[in-house]
Amino acid sequence: MSRLISAGFSRLFKSKCFIIFIIFSAVYSFSNVISHYMDVTKMSNYTGGYDSLPASYYNIDSIAFDCAMTMTFAAALFVGFFIGREYSDGTLRNKLVVGHSRGGIYLSNFVICAAAHIMGLFVAFIVTLGLGIPLLGTSFSVWEILIFCFTVIIASIALDAIYLLIAMLISSKSVQTAVLILGCFIMMLVSIYINESLDAPEYYSDYVVTSTIDGKTVVEEGNQIKNPFYLTGNKRKVYEFFHEFLPVSQLYLMANGVPRDLTKCAIYDIIILIAVTEAGVLLFCKKDIK
Repeated sequence: MSRLISAGFSRLFKSKCFIIFIIFSAVYSFSNVISHYMDVTKMSNYTGGYDSLPASYYNIDSIAFDCAMTMTFAAALFVGFFIGREYSDGTLRNKLVVGHSRGGIYLSNFVICAAAHIMGLFVAFIVTLGLGIPLLGTSFSVWEILIFCFTVIIASIALDAIYLLIAMLISSKSVQTAVLILGCFIMMLVSIYINESLDAPEYYSDYVVTSTIDGKTVVEEGNQIKNPFYLTGNKRKVYEFFHEFLPVSQLYLMANGVPRDLTKCAIYDIIILIAVTEAGVLLFCKKDIK
């Protein structure tokens, strides 16, 4: 399999798709930091300086891992084009002809796709933190940054396993890409739905009136009403489990700076990675490749 991996990396570094993937990672991260810096500067001018803003707003922490979600969509596109090219160019069939095993081909492709995604994330981390910390500062320690980066990477690798399973079982490049993007979009919507369901308040006011009296803001709330959509009991436990279990949900929370049990998330990601990869190898071994 080492020969397959070596040949795969050689092909990867010559791939225009990979070069675009890395450039996108750098450009997105750079523009994200500059945009946030401009917003903070503009807001500080209105409010009387940085000291009047909460540290969680003006430092880099709030956008440090925004790349987690954006790179998820970019990785889905990359896997679709990269693996689809193997089918369309006949590269995959030639590997089988010269005697490589299907399991070896599948696992080598996983290593290449995961490595490409990790390199893209590293570029995003370096640009975001390397530019953002000098400009805006951070409350994260070096250890926390390393832990957060590791969590994003392991969740992204688990997603790569899912992407590869889809890509290796579909021969058409256009269909691969469409299914991957649609699947990524659906997973994102599910994650947002779960997050919003868990964040729904148990009670809400039937009305809220905000007024200013003698320069002070006064908020008057009405009667507290029970929220019929508030999750309780076993249903809430199920939602909380999938909130921590799904890799896209983990990345969504990381992008929004929500603290969580990172150890549990990493364990779930490893379970998904192993289970999906084993299923992918078994299914690919049975696939009819014309």
